[in-house]
Amino acid sequence: MQYAKRIVGRKMYGGHTSYIPLKVNQAGVIPIIFASSVLMFPVTIAQFIKVPWVQKAASYLQWGTPLQTTIYIY
Repeated sequence: MQYAKRIVGRKMYGGHTSYIPLKVNQAGVIPIIFASSVLMFPVTIAQFIKVPWVQKAASYLQWGTPLQTTIYIY
């Protein structure tokens, strides 16, 4: 994150840089959370769309199905 510089009179304040303290790959937890969210997104959308082929495609990605588990592992 970068903060904007601020000038008051003849002095300049701010303008420093910091970081967001998320350990993305240290424990491997954050990628797993995002992967499960991405995989469940089509299933969630299919609950609102009553089109037969969308329902069928979403049924293959339900939690615990072989296709969903294989994609989740990779």
